[in-house]
Amino acid sequence: MLRFEYDPDKIFTRIISLACEMAIDCIPDYDDDDFECFFPLASKCLSKDMVRKTLKELKKKNEDSHLWVLNDYHYSLLYDLLRAFCGVQNDIAKESNEPILKIDGSKIYEIDFDEIVEHYFYDLDFLLPKKYS
Repeated sequence: MLRFEYDPDKIFTRIISLACEMAIDCIPDYDDDDFECFFPLASKCLSKDMVRKTLKELKKKNEDSHLWVLNDYHYSLLYDLLRAFCGVQNDIAKESNEPILKIDGSKIYEIDFDEIVEHYFYDLDFLLPKKYS
């Protein structure tokens, strides 16, 4: 389990896993512009290969029962990942009128990125330029 401000519930855990899976599959196809578009924070300090490797590790740790502490690089990568995932999945769900995911009989049609950040990210210092942090 990844350490966030509050313990992740089943839905958030599944969102992270799905987002990681999709990004891991897509990253090899991204050109440099696509990579920077989907990972504006992470692309400043990590290569495509390193992002892909780190996402594989985060996905595995997300599904683990041990508590894993994240650093600012992890939080910035997850921020980029979830921002892109929520935007894409929300658009697809609106067009198709199909849920993004189903868990225990609940159907999720929209994922509010801002609410996720507000609830799970304990601070956003990683968003500040180094000279301010």
